[in-house]
Amino acid sequence: MEFFGHEPQADAALLAQGWHVAYLDLQNLYGSPPALDAMDAFYRNMTTGRGLALKPVLEGFSRGGLFAFNWASRNPEKVSSIYNDAPVCDFSIWPAQKSPTDWQRLLKAYGITANQAAGSHFNPVNNLAPLAKASIPLLHVVGEADDVVPVATNTNVVEQRYKELGGKIEVIRKPGVKHHPHSLVDPKPIVDFVSAHFKPQSNEVDGLARPDPVDPALPNVLVIGDSISIGYTPGTRRLLQGKANVWRVPVNGGPTRNGLEFLDDWLAGRQWAVIHFNWGLHDLKHVTGDSQALVELTTPGARRQIPLADYEKNLSTLVVRLKGTGATLLWAETTPVPSGARGRIPGDEKDYNSAAARVMAAAGIPVTPLRSWVLEKPELQKPKDVHFTPAGSERLAEKVAAAILHALPPAGKK
Repeated sequence: MEFFGHEPQADAALLAQGWHVAYLDLQNLYGSPPALDAMDAFYRNMTTGRGLALKPVLEGFSRGGLFAFNWASRNPEKVSSIYNDAPVCDFSIWPAQKSPTDWQRLLKAYGITANQAAGSHFNPVNNLAPLAKASIPLLHVVGEADDVVPVATNTNVVEQRYKELGGKIEVIRKPGVKHHPHSLVDPKPIVDFVSAHFKPQSNEVDGLARPDPVDPALPNVLVIGDSISIGYTPGTRRLLQGKANVWRVPVNGGPTRNGLEFLDDWLAGRQWAVIHFNWGLHDLKHVTGDSQALVELTTPGARRQIPLADYEKNLSTLVVRLKGTGATLLWAETTPVPSGARGRIPGDEKDYNSAAARVMAAAGIPVTPLRSWVLEKPELQKPKDVHFTPAGSERLAEKVAAAILHALPPAGKK
């Protein structure tokens, strides 16, 4: 965060090991609430949209420390570790005592006065407890002669307080070095720290997004869907081996709202011959507030995540965007909600499928009738669960593969 590409040796070494480096330019927002809101949206795009890890490592160079600390304090469950380099840890030191222009911009960005700033919970030195409680390891690389962001009033204070809170912090001190240069000539200690503390909660379900190998002579097929499609993707891919490269979106596709937000990311990068898609079970599930977490039907405030009318409208929009790819489109019925399934009402999928059927009929899109087929073989679905047994996922794969095979272009065409 901040100064992307400056002293990039650690990033370059991590890239060489297969890591991704993601950056959002938020100049002159100093880790303020508007910056954190933008970072929340960026996180959703990187995880739900692009399938990157659910618990990234944060980097904060200089004033970038404000972003790293404050976003981690807001979202401690989403952070593996933090690498800070000559970080601002107390904005009552920098910029308050060092840069009047930056100080006024910071106060404006936070919407506070100078008097309010001293005890603000947005000042990292005052808000380390959420990080310590979540056991987020910290690495600070600092120059001992730094006179812009003095170590004594920044990193040393954090180090003492974090240890008192039970947190783990490592500090690499560079004798005689001022604020610059950042990083280390040999970035190995930084790379080792990042690697040692990374919590690999990948959003790409067991590598299912990408077929291996990819045959450039074959047409590309994209599967869009939720955990039901995650279950049948391996079988579908196996059954179409030698006939198509079967890809899937790198995450659980969730409700139609996710499709509206992330579809362009999921479609980017290649020409699709066939797209087999579904949304439904996450639209009809019950949630509260703005959360996407499933709740019991009896939970106060529980409601369907996407009301039926909105679902139909969203699908219509998504179909227009999917048609723009030029691919042959195949809609998959939403599979049954059995009696006793948590957070969903049995039979709701019938209403949602009816709405989808209207959209697909208007667009001339064939339907893979998975719900109808499952109702004939209910033993392949887990009891009181929307998910399927391994045998059930294999049988779904057979139906999906057959539909895709029928829709594939003639041999030799992509």
